[in-house]
Amino acid sequence: MAVKAKLYLDNVIPQYNGAGAEITAMCQFTQQANWAPANAGQLKNVAKAFHDRLRRLNYNWATKAYGGAPPSTYPWSDVPATGNSVPVNVGQLKNVF
Repeated sequence: MAVKAKLYLDNVIPQYNGAGAEITAMCQFTQQANWAPANAGQLKNVAKAFHDRLRRLNYNWATKAYGGAPPSTYPWSDVPATGNSVPVNVGQLKNVF
């Protein structure tokens, strides 16, 4: 999902350097041994990079346009660290992207 999201940003916002260096570096891995379930903390860590990138570009999720004030929070609540070790499902993955 992260690789597809990176490619999307590279294609949609090339004028802003696409996904940017942080996401590009994060998405350079092999698919080998990449089939383990993900937990909430891992999902939030990856998604946070995308939300931070769009926030730095002043992307407003409500208007789907650049400029204006983007939301100041992530689409997840601040769960105690113990909540980050639970497995996530596809619906949760889709929600953060």
